[in-house]
This record gives sequence, C-alpha cells and structure tokens, in this order.
Amino acid sequence: MKIRTSSGLLLQLGLLVFLTGRLSAAYYNWQEYDGNQLGGPVGQATLQLSNNTSTIRANFIKGSGSFVNNLVIYVDTKPGGFTDTSRFTNTANALEIAVSGYEVSRSVATFAPGFAADYAIALGVNSGSAVYRLVDDATGPRMELVHNGLNFVVIDSPNHPSYSFQFDWADIGLPSGNTNFFKFESTYLTSHGYRYLDSFEGVTGKIAFDYVTFTNYDTYGVEPIPENANAALAIFGGIVMSAVLIKRARYRTTIAQSFGPTTDGHQ
Repeated sequence: MKIRTSSGLLLQLGLLVFLTGRLSAAYYNWQEYDGNQLGGPVGQATLQLSNNTSTIRANFIKGSGSFVNNLVIYVDTKPGGFTDTSRFTNTANALEIAVSGYEVSRSVATFAPGFAADYAIALGVNSGSAVYRLVDDATGPRMELVHNGLNFVVIDSPNHPSYSFQFDWADIGLPSGNTNFFKFESTYLTSHGYRYLDSFEGVTGKIAFDYVTFTNYDTYGVEPIPENANAALAIFGGIVMSAVLIKRARYRTTIAQSFGPTTDGHQ
C-alpha cells in the first residue's frame, strides 16, 4: 500500500484560485492510494481523492478482474465509533449487507488500532452508491442513510477501467473547508456479505464468512496537530522569545557600559 500526495498540484490549484477567483471550482489535497495486492479489483486498484471546500471527489481505478461486488469505505471523523462490524444487522439491500458483512452468515472486520468507524461509503456497479451514518444508541447499533447516490458513474459494466464518485464533507459529519481530515479503511464484499482480502490497507485473516483484521488505516486531508504538539510548540516559542529578549537586554547593557554616562547624567 502506497500513498502519494502532490504538493505541486496543490500550489498550481492555489494559483488558479488566486487568478480566477473560482474557489468552488478548484480541487485540493490530491492523494493517491494503491491496493494491498492481496486481491484483484480492489487489491490491485488505485484510489484517487481530492476536494474543494464542500465536496470530496474520488476516482476508483479498477485492478484486475471484474468489479462485480461492492467496495465499502469505513470513515472515522470524530471520537467514538465502532471498532469492528460484528454488531450490525442491517440487510435491507445489497449495500447495507456489504457494510454489515452479514446476511444469513457473517463476516467480521476488526479495524486497526486508533480507528473507529463513524460512517460507511458503499458502492457497486449492480448495487448503486450511498453514505451511511453508523449509530449506536438506545435502540442498538444500526446504520442510517445519509446520502443515496454519489454521482457514481455507473457504466453498466464491471469491466470499465475506472469509476468516479463524490460525496460532501457534510455527509461524513465535517464542516465545509479545506483543512478537514479523516481516516478510512476499505473492504470488498459480495451482496451476501462474503468478504475478500482486497483493500487499500493491510488486512490479515481469511476470505468468505470469517474474520479479518486491518493492520493500518489510511488518512486523507490536513491532519490536525495534536494538543501536546501544540503545547510543545508554545513552550518552544516561549523559550526562543525569552532567549531573544535576554540577548537584546545583554546587548543594550554592553552598549551602555561601552559609552558610559551621557553629559546630561542619563545612561
């Protein structure tokens, strides 16, 4: 799994915005993710992401084999969330079954340390596309439909070279802007919950109705600086400023001592 980021493209897009004033038309944070090579359509695929102030645009470049099943991208955008898929029972359609990993039998995905799913993006040539909010409240764990239809370019063929789709920052609980950040993990399943090892992240386990475990997650966007890092920067800044002030005070003292008292009695 490789992640590539184009800062040069970011600068070019920024210049385009400056020259044209078309902020809503420009896309930023271009990042590319390679599959984990453990499968075909997704394992050997490439996922490209970019965004403007309101929308994330994705391009899924298919790997080997036909894209006949469903790609699910679990998204972590806030504290809390689900650390695995074992508690979901939504089976109203093929996308819900894929997100749940459950129909009659169950396949369970355990997420990597530091990742807890809040949303799920699901798409398939034969299933459509949607964003779901993953909820756990008094009625129990479930998924709620947020956005049905993601401008998913369905060519009506599982063998097209690439498939594009998009969703809004608001669909995954984030405000509009260019400094958002989220984590994600991906998986490839049939419309009956049968899971493959195809992913853009590291995965261990067995295919079919069994257990898999993610070994890492991917990130997209502008990662926030941890609070302890902010504190460290503040302390470092304070130390630097103190050193500058001390140096200036010593310099002034040296100048005063060199020239001695003035004729009017001031130093």
